[in-house]
Amino acid sequence: MRLKTQVKIKSKYQGTTKFDFWKKLEPGTIVEISMVLEPTGSNRGINYTPIITATYGKSMETFSDTINSFLKYLNKIDYETY
Repeated sequence: MRLKTQVKIKSKYQGTTKFDFWKKLEPGTIVEISMVLEPTGSNRGINYTPIITATYGKSMETFSDTINSFLKYLNKIDYETY
């Protein structure tokens, strides 16, 4: 299952991070955010982990993480649903 939406960045990243993805975002950039359910562990098909992926630009810059970690980064930037 894949869910996705687009957001328009309204401000630069307001925090510190080692990931260039967040540092490179500029106001006006359109980012596609999607969630995929990935099977995990030895019981594939029974347990699933939601993975959030953000992608932007012609070069398709990508950042993926779990929901909780992804939200920590997303909360440090202003955006609007596009």
